[in-house]
Amino acid sequence: MKKWFGLFALLFIFTRPALAQQTPAWDVEGAYLYRSFYPTNAPRFGTNGWNASLDHNLRKWIGVTGDFTGTYRNKGVNGDSQVYTFMVGPRIYFLGHRHRLIPYGQVLFGGGYDRLTFPLNAGFPKTTFTSGAFAWAGGGGVQWRLKPKWALRLFEFDYEQTRFSNYPNQMTDTQGNYRISVGIVYHIGEK
Repeated sequence: MKKWFGLFALLFIFTRPALAQQTPAWDVEGAYLYRSFYPTNAPRFGTNGWNASLDHNLRKWIGVTGDFTGTYRNKGVNGDSQVYTFMVGPRIYFLGHRHRLIPYGQVLFGGGYDRLTFPLNAGFPKTTFTSGAFAWAGGGGVQWRLKPKWALRLFEFDYEQTRFSNYPNQMTDTQGNYRISVGIVYHIGEK
């Protein structure tokens, strides 16, 4: 009887960590996002907002990520800016999901939407400019697993390019932006 009890105790002790090492089928992420936006022929400015992503893990080291962002900045008479992106692409987990720290890299492609609204000012009417354009981003981050189902996104840093043309007297040109985010991750299912 003692041998059976000892065997079950060992199985419990050694299989418990193995449960935490399973690769989740899906990662759902929500985060705060800071975007340093650099419109052509205008000074760079910071925007604050949100980042949501859904990652389907194909293997323990690679997944397909859908990434959605929205950032905002009201600069008074210089305009109220809103920038949204929606992109998809591969995410590579350098160490898989087996460790407490989970570093990853990603390359995303898709589109973006920019809305710039100037308020009524000195007799000029309220004016809104909008633009939809191609966008891509590349970068990476680190997650820290708290529990088998929960992790923190310690940081994610991406370089992002957009091609908006909604600023007055501006031709379509490339904007080089930087994004950094922190948030929470929920793991669903197992591979």
